[in-house]
Amino acid sequence: MVDHTENEGDAAASSQAAVGQPDSDQEVDGEHAEAGTDDLSVDDGIDDSEPKRAAAAVKRQLPKFADVPPIPVPSGPSDSQSKKSAERSAPAATAVETESEADRLNSVCDDVLEYQFQDRELLKRCLTHASIARTRLQSNERLEFLGDAIMGAIVCEALYLRFPQHPEGELTRIKSIVVSRTTCAKVTEQLGLQNYIFLGKGLSANRQIPQSILAAVLESVVAGIYLDGGMEAAKEFVSRIITSRIESAAESAHGENYKSMLQQLAQKSLGATPVYRLLDEKGPDHSKCFNVSAVIGARVFPDAWGPSKKEAEQTAAQLALQELETEAAEKNGPSQDD
Repeated sequence: MVDHTENEGDAAASSQAAVGQPDSDQEVDGEHAEAGTDDLSVDDGIDDSEPKRAAAAVKRQLPKFADVPPIPVPSGPSDSQSKKSAERSAPAATAVETESEADRLNSVCDDVLEYQFQDRELLKRCLTHASIARTRLQSNERLEFLGDAIMGAIVCEALYLRFPQHPEGELTRIKSIVVSRTTCAKVTEQLGLQNYIFLGKGLSANRQIPQSILAAVLESVVAGIYLDGGMEAAKEFVSRIITSRIESAAESAHGENYKSMLQQLAQKSLGATPVYRLLDEKGPDHSKCFNVSAVIGARVFPDAWGPSKKEAEQTAAQLALQELETEAAEKNGPSQDD
């Protein structure tokens, strides 16, 4: 049998003799300790004209450096770097990010809507105004668009079933009042939903939220309930909040001259006389419907439909009155509280 140990020892001795290396491992270790990482150079004592023996010498040295501890590497970025990284990777505005937000969303479900959202991110988007959302797609604008259509369809069905003797024009007139911006804003305030809207700092600092934002959040919530729970859930919610408004709108058809009331208010407060602009008309000649809006100065108020121009103008005047009265109440409200 061949003694490989002796052969390996002879080979190692030959390599050391060829390059002038020490005869013992102890001397080599001492040199490495003194030289540090400088021993990594293959030029020290090596004849470049003899590549095979140079390679053998390098191979002989490398295992000695396996015991050298690695250079310590920081375990993570600095605090400032971590903060910047967290900001870049922060979740979208629709995510439920904090415990306080979760409590807020639970409260709006339990105390206001009386509907439990399965998708809480959808609920948060319903309540998120564009002033605080990172992008408009993360705000409630698209939901407002959908909710307006769904709410209109639900109200139309309710009117059709509630007033079987009313002609189309009268149903349209009532609907114009029920789904108007003024009515939706009032319903939002009646529910207390305005306390749960996510607004930018500029808007949240104001004591009064604009009527358009209040109306939009109600329509967005209707859309959210529809997407989360289906049409039946949306119908139940809309019917609960809007039934009394339907009765009020139907009763307002008789005995009130809203055009005269609007004219008095406009001349006294605004120094202008209202005019009425015909926007559209539809239907056959014997059963037309007319779409009209009131205009005071440069301001155009919400439009209304009616079975005749006269009735459409009355309804348009009523909507304009509602807006002006609501704005006056908002303006005078803070002074009464102070």
